[in-house]
Amino acid sequence: MSNVLRFPTKKSKSLFAYLVIYKERTFARVTLAGKFWPESEEGKAHRNLNTEIWRLRTMFRSSGLEPETFLHSDHDSIGFRRESDHWVDVAEFDALTQALSAHHTPQHVPCCCRLSRRLSRFIEAISSRVSSMIGA
Repeated sequence: MSNVLRFPTKKSKSLFAYLVIYKERTFARVTLAGKFWPESEEGKAHRNLNTEIWRLRTMFRSSGLEPETFLHSDHDSIGFRRESDHWVDVAEFDALTQALSAHHTPQHVPCCCRLSRRLSRFIEAISSRVSSMIGA
């Protein structure tokens, strides 16, 4: 078994990315269904969401991981367990940005500028990908 995650669909990858990026929140299922399947009738959107959550759980299990370690879900809500053992590049980038802004001195200016340009390119790329995945 490998701990490399192979997402079964673009929607499951997009849903997981969304939950991880907003790991400080738990989302109402109705909110996620509406966000990821805005063109679908409410019942169909909920079924689609449930299917993608099932796919995520299956993906975790087939990678030798327990889904409950990373996903909190109940009848009404779902979220990423921020206390789980994980590493997220976006969080690392944010921490670095905050550290640099807290200790800004003239010698940090070039580094901050490079970081700002990289962040801008990263945000543009990720926004484009997420938008195409959720059909926005």
